[in-house]
Amino acid sequence: MSRKNILLIGYNDFNLKELETIEDAEQYNFIPLFQSGIQKQEEINIEKLVSTAREALEKNDVKIDAIISFFDFPFTLIAFLLCEEYGLTGPSLVSGLKCEHKFWSRQQQREVIPQAVPPFDAIDPKNPSPFNKLNVKPPFWVKPVKAFSSQLGFRIENEADYQESMRTMAQEIGGLAKPFNYFLERADMPEDVKKVDGNYALAEGLIGGHQCTVSGYVYEGEVYSYGLVDSVCYDGTPSFFYYMLPSSLSKEVQQRMDDLTRKVMKQTGFNNSTFNIEFFYEESTDNIYLLEINPRMSQSHSDMYDKIKGHSNHQVLVKLALGEKPHFKEQQGPYNYAAKFQYRVFEDGVVEQVPSEDKIREIEKKYPDTIVKIDVKEGQRLSDLPLQDSFSYALGVVMTGAQSKAELLEKYDNIINALDIKIK
Repeated sequence: MSRKNILLIGYNDFNLKELETIEDAEQYNFIPLFQSGIQKQEEINIEKLVSTAREALEKNDVKIDAIISFFDFPFTLIAFLLCEEYGLTGPSLVSGLKCEHKFWSRQQQREVIPQAVPPFDAIDPKNPSPFNKLNVKPPFWVKPVKAFSSQLGFRIENEADYQESMRTMAQEIGGLAKPFNYFLERADMPEDVKKVDGNYALAEGLIGGHQCTVSGYVYEGEVYSYGLVDSVCYDGTPSFFYYMLPSSLSKEVQQRMDDLTRKVMKQTGFNNSTFNIEFFYEESTDNIYLLEINPRMSQSHSDMYDKIKGHSNHQVLVKLALGEKPHFKEQQGPYNYAAKFQYRVFEDGVVEQVPSEDKIREIEKKYPDTIVKIDVKEGQRLSDLPLQDSFSYALGVVMTGAQSKAELLEKYDNIINALDIKIK
């Protein structure tokens, strides 16, 4: 049997290794295109990226059977655009934009699950609406209609916060606006959405509670969920701390999230690919709120699924891209709990000490099935790091598993102590 050629739009070494864990991996030939670091560039040359991808598809010596992407903008939308152009299995560009365009997505959500949607309003940062005329009242969040990693996200408590956020956005929003508008110009959109391009921001009411992510996919119009991952922030902050599988929420709440998921994904028309949806469960009111829809599998969750299920969730995406219905095994991995931790600090400084590669390998050997990635170097000032949220600085990532939640958290603390990163 000849191997299927699958074009990867966006990749890194970690994800190439994860693809090796899926069933029938030997039957696929993965062709990687565009390293994930492109996302960190100040200017993304979207025309060049799309042109390069078309060249890979049109090579005479390789027939591409499927296109996949598991990274955020611009890679997912490039994959959808090319699937449409070349008649390959995948979502339409419009359905992807109905998820990724924060204003359009909120409109779609309000149509079918209004009880799970906070008040929202579109704002032009260069000509912002008067503070007292907005459809939302403080406190609220302001964020670009397209962003990732919490970039340019601001909590607004008063008019002064609002005006300052608008000034900052007007200066900095263009980095993603221009490449995002490339896709908007190629989509059939309603007039009220068309004017809200990548240069706009979204204001939306504050929601909170227990944060979690539904992992799912759509196959031939039917929506399926296969996991729920808890997302935990550092105490008293909006900065992400760790993902954990399985979720601690009750089965009843999980079922309600699944029901909301089916309704909203059918509304978008998204089909034959993976997605993840972030929710909040507010225990005091028993309400569920939708935070955002991501029209891709979460590669950040893949190691957790591997540790618990026995293979990563990359398997779901590959099967769908080839027109096949995927499946997930029952638990066959070595652990009951798994997590991806983001090690952060909350004050600026200069990195004085990081562990050597040998030290990291020694720690990974002491704690089997652990992956440690350090994202800072000695002499680096934290405020110079790219793609940080507005509240903290990410130093690195720890992925590991355990048989209980308590054991998992203790294991993480021991690993951080052993890494001994020093900031001056």
